[in-house]
Amino acid sequence: MKKLLYPLLFGFAFAMSSCQENTPDQQPRDLSHLDYNLFSPIQCDIDSTEVFLRDFIPHADLIDSVTYNDKTIAVANQKIRIPQANSPIDLLSLHIGGNELCIPVFKSKKQRIQKEVNDGGYKEVALAGSFNGWNPKATPMTLDKNGNWSTELILQPG
Repeated sequence: MKKLLYPLLFGFAFAMSSCQENTPDQQPRDLSHLDYNLFSPIQCDIDSTEVFLRDFIPHADLIDSVTYNDKTIAVANQKIRIPQANSPIDLLSLHIGGNELCIPVFKSKKQRIQKEVNDGGYKEVALAGSFNGWNPKATPMTLDKNGNWSTELILQPG
C-alpha cells in the first residue's frame, strides 16, 4: 500500500505546483481569497463525469476557460462534462485571470460486467448482493430473444 501511496502523493504535489504559472502576456488576478491548494481530486465515472465548478470555485463565473487533456471544455450553467480519464491521473485546468489552477482527475476502476442466466421458465429474475444492498428490485434481469436472462452491472474490481 505504501508503495502506491508515495508516488500518488508525489504526483499530486507536483501537479499542484506545476500548474500555477502565469503566461508572460497576462497579468494574474489576485486569487488570495481562493484556497485553491485544497481542491479535492475528481474521481471519474466509467463513461463521463459531470463536474459542478462551484464545488471548486465559489464564484465559478470568474473562470475564463477550462481545459482537459489539452482540449477546451465547454462550460454550461457553471458545470462541465469530462470524458473518462486516459491515464490513471490526468489534470483538469481552470483558467482564471492569467492563473491556471489544476485539479487531479483519477480514472475510474469500475468495469462493465454482463451477467446471463439461462431461462428456466421463470417469470422474472433479479440479482441481489452487496453491490445493490441485497435489493433484488434494484437489479432486475431482462429476457432476451435467445431465451436468456441478462443484465449489465458496473462494479469496482474485486
